[in-house]
Amino acid sequence: MTPDLTEPIRLVHELHDELGLDMVNLTMGNPYATTHVTRPFDFGKYEPDEHPFVGLSRMIHGIGAVKKAVPEMTVWASAPTYLRAYADLFSAGAVEQGLLAFADPDFANEIVKNGRIDPKRVRLTCGKCGDLIRAHKPTGCVIRDSKTFMPFYKEFLEIKKTQPANFRG
Repeated sequence: MTPDLTEPIRLVHELHDELGLDMVNLTMGNPYATTHVTRPFDFGKYEPDEHPFVGLSRMIHGIGAVKKAVPEMTVWASAPTYLRAYADLFSAGAVEQGLLAFADPDFANEIVKNGRIDPKRVRLTCGKCGDLIRAHKPTGCVIRDSKTFMPFYKEFLEIKKTQPANFRG
């Protein structure tokens, strides 16, 4: 199924041409309803109904089409963090501000110094950092920096026990 990009392309044109924006972050889907659509993962709170590469491909092709239609706009995307240690090879312009930095805050220096990102320090795409964000807790990688962030995650889990089943933070 090919998404109809008529509306998003028109909107990005308007944002640039009429409102003067020069940068936009695009996604596909709603991260609160279908997390795997916006941020493909292979380890998380539920089994996605598609392989992560399907979502990644949809994001790359769809957002690439918007960028091609509005080349003067700087376009960022959410899904490339799934590429983990290879993200710098694909999305050089936007990796620095993404969730990759939660797991490995020094990744940019690793690229400069070693020519690559350390695969043992990349984002796991487990979603725990997203839980911290939604719970308004200090945010970072719960797994890679458990000493710092696991206490906040445990607080979130305790709060979650007292909430309805669909509570997300």
